[in-house]
Amino acid sequence: MRSGKLRVVFNSIPIEFTQQSVIREAGGAAEELPNDSVWGFAGGVAPKDFLKKIGVELGSREVTLEVVQQAGAALVGREARRRGTNLTLRAV
Repeated sequence: MRSGKLRVVFNSIPIEFTQQSVIREAGGAAEELPNDSVWGFAGGVAPKDFLKKIGVELGSREVTLEVVQQAGAALVGREARRRGTNLTLRAV
């Protein structure tokens, strides 16, 4: 957080999810942020029936590693563009 690479917003509420963004409210102001994935932590047993009823699609596979790799590739690409170089990301 100190480096500025991560911005933490406490007491914020997601109010809408779109295909490519999330709109959240904090301090009475709404802000739209680019977003690729959403992880929901509801504690205990996930209320799958309720989530499906309100239109939330639940994946049938574990995607954490896949999402982390995609995020890493995006960061490498952004850094390469910033430096004007050709960097690549390899899984080890």
